[in-house]
Order: sequence, then C-alpha cells, then structure tokens
Amino acid sequence: CCTPGGGEEEAQDDQDGKDGDVWPVRLPGRCRWKRLDREGPWEEFRDLASSPRLVGDVVRYRPTHAVAVDWHGMLAWRAIVEGAGPGRLGGCRAVYYNFRVYSASAFGCGDGDFYAEKERLACRHADQIVCLSEKDRDSLAGLMGKDGGHDQEAREKSAGICVLHPPLRGDIC
Repeated sequence: CCTPGGGEEEAQDDQDGKDGDVWPVRLPGRCRWKRLDREGPWEEFRDLASSPRLVGDVVRYRPTHAVAVDWHGMLAWRAIVEGAGPGRLGGCRAVYYNFRVYSASAFGCGDGDFYAEKERLACRHADQIVCLSEKDRDSLAGLMGKDGGHDQEAREKSAGICVLHPPLRGDIC
C-alpha cells in the first residue's frame, strides 16, 4: 500500500503477524496526493516500491499471491518483481483488480491511449484479472486482443476475467 509521508524514507514494517503483512510505501510530501489518475503519484509509488529493503522483505515473506489494485498497483508490483531478480518471486500469482476510478472523470488529450497502455501492461502481467462490470470486462478483453505478440495468452486471460459487482455510489448512478 502507499501512504503520504513527510519525507523520503523507505517503507516501514507495519505487521502484527496475524493476518498477513503490510509494508507501506511512504511517498514524499511533495507528491500529488489524493489522485488515482495519471496526475497522481503513480511514478513515485512504482519507484519507491522497488527499494532494496521492501524488495528484500517481500522476497523473505515468499508470498503466494499479490493483489495489485489498479494499473498503478501492478506497476509497483512489477517493480518489486524486477527488483527481486529472475525467479525469486516466480511462484507468486498476481491478481489485478481493475477499478477504473479515472473513467468517471473527463479525459484530457491523449489520456485514453495512456490508460489503455497501462491497463494492457497490467493485464499482461496478471495471473488473474478482476473488474467491476461487464462493460469493463469487455473493454479489457478488447485491449488484450490488441496486445501484439501475446495473442494466445491474451485470449485465455480475457476469457477468465472475473466481474465483482460493487455497490453503486450515488454520484455514479
């Protein structure tokens, strides 16, 4: 997870040993906080997630599953996997929760291509994909169908996308 912080410190252990472990990534106070779109601190989150301390903690924990919430969560997970090195987290299955918070707001010029690229990458690296509606499932399957060089894998993954229907908020419906 990621939390706003006052400085550049690395992740601090936040564990009780009962129901799993959480290692928050503390973002610098200068970050554009409270944004989940391309203007948010996704690059800082990705970069700080690859810190040697956090990567070492994750490798020692030997997770069987990782849940990446939205495309920026998958980018952070990929940074951890790449920081660990080949095969060190190979047994861990990545579950990608595609929540599309940004789709409720207006896109600027080029935003659609930006999000399509990030979601396609997240889907490519996921072992399981969960989204919030049939429309999102169809959209993700379409993106995956355009992922050159990964056709067979994309077809198999797109057929297995799970839909988790959320309760609707008043400002969305």
